[in-house]
Amino acid sequence: MDVPGGSSRQLNARPGGAARGAPAIAGERGQSLAELGVLLPILLILVLGAIDFGRAYYSSQAVDNAARTGAQYAAVSTANAGDLDGIRTAAQQETSTLPHSPTVTATTGTDGRGKTYSRVTVSYNFTTLIAWPGLP
Repeated sequence: MDVPGGSSRQLNARPGGAARGAPAIAGERGQSLAELGVLLPILLILVLGAIDFGRAYYSSQAVDNAARTGAQYAAVSTANAGDLDGIRTAAQQETSTLPHSPTVTATTGTDGRGKTYSRVTVSYNFTTLIAWPGLP
């Protein structure tokens, strides 16, 4: 719309006659705040759940990798198979990014045919960010 004096102005209208940015109905003013109040806890729970799930998965992978690394160290030679401290150290180095140190147990022995074997067990107590109902 042209206005005398060279300036122009544009109005955006919504159905029902209300201008954009103004509520169409008087009771609509707090509706978005009420919707946010209802949805925000649900969204927060979903986000925290996704974060905790990712952390749990990462911790699980780190523990698996630590046990595998300890077993690989023991499998390199018969001298390494008897080095229980070296096996534990190799496994613990693999979990250096975890917030708490895992428990690493290494044992060696011989089977019925006289072959040496090594067993590496890594256990880790994972703690969630918040106390989820139904989870220890």
